[in-house]
Amino acid sequence: MTSKRYNRNEAFRYEFSKPLVCSLVFTLKSEGQVEKKNRSYTGELINMSPKGVQVYLDTNVLEKEKVRKIELNLTLSEAPLVLKGEVVWKRIYLSGYLYGIQLLEEDMEQIIIEELKIYTKNLKSL
Repeated sequence: MTSKRYNRNEAFRYEFSKPLVCSLVFTLKSEGQVEKKNRSYTGELINMSPKGVQVYLDTNVLEKEKVRKIELNLTLSEAPLVLKGEVVWKRIYLSGYLYGIQLLEEDMEQIIIEELKIYTKNLKSL
């Protein structure tokens, strides 16, 4: 059994000076064929790379062993982004939890890079 290694030292990881609000919806793993979709939770996006995000939630709802898929909804510039991923790590932080989420769709990598460029350009023009 091989384990995935989460790469926190990617060449490109953007740290938000002020966390961005995002929403998360996740599907629980089930023993049968039926998957249960939970309600949406609001979190804070701490940092982002083309391959993953770090999210803060004030509750312990994303248990790696029980969560099948995560859908993260956020807006960096003008277009809303919907990112799909899976939990790769969790740690207690302040009065909540930090989660490392590895993104699953490689075709989103370039879109994320372009959106982050627009986001930083808009910050500089303020």
